Amino acid sequence: MTFNAVPFMEPSQDFIKVGSTEIWEYINPNHDAHPMHVHLVNFQVLNRQPIDAAAYQADYEKWLDGGREPEDRPVLANYLTGLPIPPDPDEAQSDSTAVVTKAVVTKVVATAMATATDGIDRPACAGPRPKDADRQ
Repeated sequence: MTFNAVPFMEPSQDFIKVGSTEIWEYINPNHDAHPMHVHLVNFQVLNRQPIDAAAYQADYEKWLDGGREPEDRPVLANYLTGLPIPPDPDEAQSDSTAVVTKAVVTKVVATAMATATDGIDRPACAGPRPKDADRQ
């Protein structure tokens, strides 16, 4: 299980500044849905888009095994197999959890929340992630 090609149990290398907004893409090449939960970050689902999950997974694993050279990383757009699908109506509001359905890319808008320790950068993600979840 990796996050931006970093093993799940390694310290996070990605931080989002309090109050800033980013677009993240969760890639789920697996055959089942998985809820994604992020601490101290609210996000809203923009859309989901089907991918050729088997081809992406194979090429991604080759990239991992081949040294992770940035120029060799699989380009996600080459694996998309359909048009973006709008979020479900119950996903219209910001939340800290979204379901990442099977064989899709789930695109979210993420905003770091201010807390009592306002001004401190937050890890971009903390919690279980599906294999190869990527934030771009």
